[in-house]
Amino acid sequence: MAETRLRSEIQLIAPAMMAMSDPRNALPRAIKSVSVLMEDALGLGGRRRKGEGAGPETHALVRKTRSVLTGSTAHDTPCRIRAEVFGGRIHMLRRIPSSAISIAAMALTAVPAQAQYMMHLDPNLYMLIAMQMSGGPNTCITGMALSDKKVEEARKPAPGVLQGYFAAAQGGASKAASFRVSKKAQWTYGEKSVALAEIDAQRDPLALAGNRLDPDPLRFFRSGDGQSAQGQWLVYAADGSPAGLYDAVLKREKSIWKLERLTVHGAEARVAPAMQYCTTPGDVTDHRVKASTDQIANTEKEIAKAEAKLAQAKSQLAAHEATLAAKPGGTAQREAVRTAKADVASREKKLTDLKKSLTDTQEYRDKANRDKAEIAAMTLPLAEVQRFRGFETTTAKEDAAKKAEEDAKRKAEKEAKQAAKKG
Repeated sequence: MAETRLRSEIQLIAPAMMAMSDPRNALPRAIKSVSVLMEDALGLGGRRRKGEGAGPETHALVRKTRSVLTGSTAHDTPCRIRAEVFGGRIHMLRRIPSSAISIAAMALTAVPAQAQYMMHLDPNLYMLIAMQMSGGPNTCITGMALSDKKVEEARKPAPGVLQGYFAAAQGGASKAASFRVSKKAQWTYGEKSVALAEIDAQRDPLALAGNRLDPDPLRFFRSGDGQSAQGQWLVYAADGSPAGLYDAVLKREKSIWKLERLTVHGAEARVAPAMQYCTTPGDVTDHRVKASTDQIANTEKEIAKAEAKLAQAKSQLAAHEATLAAKPGGTAQREAVRTAKADVASREKKLTDLKKSLTDTQEYRDKANRDKAEIAAMTLPLAEVQRFRGFETTTAKEDAAKKAEEDAKRKAEKEAKQAAKKG
């Protein structure tokens, strides 16, 4: 288990019945394996490098981590963590701002209960597990695409697959031959959807004599997980007017790309543009909205709790200060005031971080809703679908501009360093 990579599809689901008196039994098995896998991902060995120390704060965090994951602080637990390796990395992770926690939660592919169940962990540990569970801080459910090379691997054969289907439909040959042999194979026109065995019996209204398929797709995306691709192709009538559109999802069968789902849109249809997706078309936009909405609700609850605890801490501080004022020379009273002040400061910082996290998540949700509205506005009649070409949401444009700016900055810094070396 220690050598196994944590796969992105593993989901943390809190058990329906939790034995709260026995934390070890209450933990899902997925989280038990995370402690070992985190060590492998972070340490890759277990040796402490020279100069890489682990101070008391790190050791305390490791003990807390072990306790959360296994219900025990014993060093012989099956899920133990080496403080030397884990500690050095934790010091690095402690610099991650608390506001990043909400974004990590939104990147998770599991249900919102996962985030709720994990929020009691140390923020650094939470962030780390979130990244491991989701395959990285920028998992495909956030809308991250594969490289151009990977997308091209699917794009290049796709027009041929559609042309093969179209030619078969026009010539009366087997349309089903262009589909994968799968229970998920589906052909749809209007309200009618049929499985693989019935595809050949269907009449394709676009495959008329004289019609032609445009080999250049209006839209084409490969899924973030790389398992499928979605494209949209126009069909033109003999007079050059749009006759309809194919919306196709393709998957590989023995390394050969084939159709898995084909939706036929006639001239009267309104069509939504294909967008970057993770595993299922449309999942990224829906996830962004739902995950951010759920996270806002969770954070608001945490803020309410933090405000109540801060008020209680301030009350305790006032009581200790009153006691110290009555007995100015008391060492115990001075220590109690010092501890109470530190507690208040800590709770104030936590509340500030939570409010910042809430603001960040609200901004993320607003952008997600804006994107969803822009996509809905681009659901167009067939005569206007040429507008799909080059369509991007405002958020995608902003992200691209930011990336270009960062790339230019890095390039300038690199060139400056090279010039300095030559000089």
